[in-house]
Amino acid sequence: MPSAGDNIVNSQLCKNLPICIIFGRPGSGKTTLAKAVIEHSEFVLSNESTEYTLQKQHHISKSEHTNFALKDSSKERTVRFLHLDLDCCIPKWMKENFSKGIYPTLEQRLQFASDGAEYVKNEIRDIFSSFRPNLALISFSFVNSDLRESFIESFQQEFSVPNENQNEKISSILHWILMDTSVKECNGRILKREGHFYENQNNEFIAKEIESEWIFAPVTFEHLRLDGQLPIQYNASVVFNHIQEIVARS
Repeated sequence: MPSAGDNIVNSQLCKNLPICIIFGRPGSGKTTLAKAVIEHSEFVLSNESTEYTLQKQHHISKSEHTNFALKDSSKERTVRFLHLDLDCCIPKWMKENFSKGIYPTLEQRLQFASDGAEYVKNEIRDIFSSFRPNLALISFSFVNSDLRESFIESFQQEFSVPNENQNEKISSILHWILMDTSVKECNGRILKREGHFYENQNNEFIAKEIESEWIFAPVTFEHLRLDGQLPIQYNASVVFNHIQEIVARS
C-alpha cells in the first residue's frame, strides 16, 4: 500500500505541483474551510462556479495577470493557486442513492477515485498554458480508506501537461489536511442544509455511522489535523501558513 505523499520521479526536468487535500466527514466544513483559505490569498482559480473564475475580492477576467507572493524567511515566491472541489465529480445516480441510504460499492468507489484523479489532472492540463498553478487545493470527504489509497495511487507516477510545443512532466506530492469534526456536529450541519444529497425526501440525515461503509475510516498516514470546533478563520490561517511552507519547499 502506498503511503500518502509517495511519488516516483523519473526525470530531473519534472515539475513539482504540490496538492493539498482538505478532507473529513460530510458536513465537517471542508468546502467552507477551502473558501476561507482562498480568501487569505489574493488570487485563485476555482471550479466553484460553472466556469472558472479568478477571484480577487471581485471577479476578474482569466486573461489578467494572476499571482500573489508568499514569503518565507529567506525568499519571496510567486504562487498560482488552483482550487478544485471533487463534489462536482459525484454522478447524479450516486447522489440519488445517497438520499436513499444506498452507499457505493467498493468497485464504484474505486472507479470514482480513479475518475476524480483524472479530473484533477485534466483540469491542470486545461489551464496549464494560461494559468500555471504552483499548488492545487482539493476539497472532498474521502470517507473510506480505499478511496484515499486509490487516489494516492493515481498520483504515484508523473503525468504530462501541454506546454507550448511540447509536453511537460508533472509530479504531485499529496499533502492531507483533516477537518476533524464530530459526527454529531456534522449531522446537525447537514440537517440545516437545503438539498444536501445525504438527506432523504423527509429531510432526515441517512448517513448514520452504523454500517462500516458509512463510517469515516481512521487516518493511518501523515496529515495535518484541524479541530473542526475551532473558528473557521483560525483553521484557514493554519492551512494557509501550512501551504506557504509547502510552496517554499517546492
